[in-house]
Amino acid sequence: MQGREVTEARFLQRCNQYAWLEEAVGVTRLARFPSLEVDPERVNLSDATRLADEVRRQFDLGNRPAAVLEKTLEDVYGVKIWYDKLEEGSAASVWGKFGPAILMNSREAPWRRNYNFAHEVFHLITWNSLPPGLLSEQSDLRSKVESIANAFASQLLLPADPVRMVFYARVTESKIAYSDLVDLARSFDVSTEALLYRLLNLNCFPRAAVTKMLRDPAFRELDRCSMSECWHSPPEIPERFVRLAFLAHQKGKLSRSKFASLLGASIADLNDVLRKYGFGDEKDNAGKTKVRVA
Repeated sequence: MQGREVTEARFLQRCNQYAWLEEAVGVTRLARFPSLEVDPERVNLSDATRLADEVRRQFDLGNRPAAVLEKTLEDVYGVKIWYDKLEEGSAASVWGKFGPAILMNSREAPWRRNYNFAHEVFHLITWNSLPPGLLSEQSDLRSKVESIANAFASQLLLPADPVRMVFYARVTESKIAYSDLVDLARSFDVSTEALLYRLLNLNCFPRAAVTKMLRDPAFRELDRCSMSECWHSPPEIPERFVRLAFLAHQKGKLSRSKFASLLGASIADLNDVLRKYGFGDEKDNAGKTKVRVA
């Protein structure tokens, strides 16, 4: 196997390891990941609006969904999330015996990753209605579904009422500064391009104004200058995965050598790796102490 096949095989292996750790420590998802129905023959952009509103409500994402989406997927719904330096593509999702899972390209910007998460959520919630096999057989349907998934992502991360409210709060004499638009994009953890197109769809801007801004070097430079302070790279191994492995080892379910192997470390370097994730020496037996509950 080469390239993409190797990446996919590694991702599936990690998802199975993830599920094994959950079972070993007795962790169960707090809520069942939703499966929402759409009609493959009639699915359209109105479904994007309906499903985005439903997911935002059911996931309790609030007015700044991007700030809590990843943690909600992991901690509440047990979605297996893994990052990899993908040579092609932004993200992928899959349903398996381990449940729903998302593979994310760690090379992309944080705000782009947020958009990709939302895009993949659409594919996961419609997995039964729009399975990969059906989409691979019907290229026209696949193209339409991708457009709908993009619209879903935009509407999920940029809910209409909160976006309009904060936008018009910055408007003075029917004008808004470039710096305010960039700041709004950063506050919602999305790209400026995603914000502008959402504002276009909400009739806050005419198309010509959006096109002009995206072509304006001054706007692009202001956007670029704001990126470094907001940039953050994901850890090589998900923190939740490390936490589960640590618990499994403390409970005697995982040998020291297997523990190190799961974290991609040698036995000698294991404690150094754990400290990077905020854990103390794995030899500490305090974690094995039990206390009676009421």
